Amino acid sequence: MNYMLVKLGKELIMLNLNEIDWVKSEGKYLRIHKGEKSYLKRQSLNSFEDYLDTDRFVRVNRSAIVNINRIKKIERNDKYNYFILLHNNQTLSWSRSYRRKLLDIMMA
Repeated sequence: MNYMLVKLGKELIMLNLNEIDWVKSEGKYLRIHKGEKSYLKRQSLNSFEDYLDTDRFVRVNRSAIVNINRIKKIERNDKYNYFILLHNNQTLSWSRSYRRKLLDIMMA
Protein backbone atom coordinates (compact mmCIF):
# COMPACT_ATOMS: atom_id res chain seq x y z
CA MET A 1 0.00 0.00 0.00
CA ASN A 2 1.60 3.27 -1.13
CA TYR A 3 -1.43 5.56 -0.82
CA MET A 4 -4.39 5.98 1.49
CA LEU A 5 -7.65 7.86 1.25
CA VAL A 6 -8.61 10.43 3.88
CA LYS A 7 -11.81 12.42 3.98
CA LEU A 8 -11.47 16.19 4.08
CA GLY A 9 -14.88 17.82 4.18
CA LYS A 10 -16.75 16.49 1.14
CA GLU A 11 -13.58 15.41 -0.65
CA LEU A 12 -11.41 12.32 -0.50
CA ILE A 13 -7.68 13.03 -0.66
CA MET A 14 -4.99 10.55 -1.68
CA LEU A 15 -2.05 10.69 0.72
CA ASN A 16 1.27 9.22 -0.31
CA LEU A 17 2.48 7.12 2.63
CA ASN A 18 6.09 8.13 1.94
CA GLU A 19 5.17 11.74 2.76
CA ILE A 20 3.61 10.99 6.15
CA ASP A 21 5.75 12.21 9.06
CA TRP A 22 3.97 10.43 11.90
CA VAL A 23 0.59 9.12 13.03
CA LYS A 24 -1.04 9.53 16.44
CA SER A 25 -3.96 7.63 17.90
CA GLU A 26 -6.85 9.80 19.12
CA GLY A 27 -9.42 7.37 20.48
CA LYS A 28 -11.16 5.69 17.53
CA TYR A 29 -9.35 8.01 15.10
CA LEU A 30 -5.88 8.58 13.73
CA ARG A 31 -4.27 11.98 13.39
CA ILE A 32 -2.02 11.71 10.33
CA HIS A 33 0.71 14.36 10.23
CA LYS A 34 2.17 15.39 6.89
CA GLY A 35 4.29 18.52 6.95
CA GLU A 36 2.30 21.39 8.43
CA LYS A 37 -1.03 19.64 7.81
CA SER A 38 -2.80 16.89 9.68
CA TYR A 39 -5.72 14.70 8.70
CA LEU A 40 -8.21 12.75 10.78
CA LYS A 41 -9.17 9.20 9.78
CA ARG A 42 -11.45 6.77 11.58
CA GLN A 43 -9.24 3.72 12.03
CA SER A 44 -7.35 2.08 14.88
CA LEU A 45 -3.61 2.45 15.14
CA ASN A 46 -3.16 -1.33 15.23
CA SER A 47 -5.07 -1.91 11.98
CA PHE A 48 -3.26 1.00 10.30
CA GLU A 49 0.10 -0.39 11.40
CA ASP A 50 -0.69 -3.69 9.63
CA TYR A 51 -0.74 -1.89 6.24
CA LEU A 52 2.55 -0.05 6.66
CA ASP A 53 6.00 -1.03 5.44
CA THR A 54 7.75 -2.25 8.60
CA ASP A 55 11.14 -1.16 7.23
CA ARG A 56 9.96 2.44 6.99
CA PHE A 57 7.36 2.93 9.74
CA VAL A 58 7.82 1.96 13.37
CA ARG A 59 5.82 2.31 16.54
CA VAL A 60 7.63 4.52 19.05
CA ASN A 61 5.07 4.47 21.85
CA ARG A 62 1.63 3.08 22.52
CA SER A 63 -0.11 5.84 20.57
CA ALA A 64 2.33 6.87 17.81
CA ILE A 65 3.98 5.54 14.66
CA VAL A 66 6.79 7.43 12.96
CA ASN A 67 8.25 7.39 9.45
CA ILE A 68 11.94 6.67 10.13
CA ASN A 69 12.94 8.77 7.11
CA ARG A 70 11.59 11.82 8.98
CA ILE A 71 13.74 11.30 12.11
CA LYS A 72 16.32 14.03 12.57
CA LYS A 73 17.84 12.81 15.85
CA ILE A 74 17.16 11.01 19.10
CA GLU A 75 17.79 12.76 22.40
CA ARG A 76 17.95 11.66 26.02
CA ASN A 77 17.18 13.81 29.04
CA ASP A 78 18.74 13.60 32.54
CA LYS A 79 16.15 11.03 33.65
CA TYR A 80 17.09 8.66 30.80
CA ASN A 81 13.87 9.33 28.89
CA TYR A 82 14.34 9.30 25.12
CA PHE A 83 12.72 11.61 22.59
CA ILE A 84 12.61 11.52 18.81
CA LEU A 85 13.05 14.85 17.03
CA LEU A 86 11.56 14.93 13.53
CA HIS A 87 12.73 17.08 10.61
CA ASN A 88 9.77 19.45 11.20
CA ASN A 89 11.01 19.90 14.82
CA GLN A 90 8.15 17.95 16.40
CA THR A 91 9.18 15.84 19.38
CA LEU A 92 7.77 12.41 20.23
CA SER A 93 8.42 10.35 23.33
CA TRP A 94 10.14 7.03 22.69
CA SER A 95 8.91 4.32 25.03
CA ARG A 96 11.30 1.72 26.36
CA SER A 97 9.11 -1.18 25.21
CA TYR A 98 9.34 -0.01 21.58
CA ARG A 99 13.09 0.80 21.44
CA ARG A 100 14.40 -2.52 20.17
CA LYS A 101 12.46 -2.48 16.91
CA LEU A 102 13.49 1.04 15.93
CA LEU A 103 17.12 0.34 16.80
CA ASP A 104 17.07 -2.87 14.75
CA ILE A 105 15.71 -1.01 11.70
CA MET A 106 18.14 1.88 12.00
CA MET A 107 21.16 -0.39 12.48
CA ALA A 108 20.30 -2.68 9.51
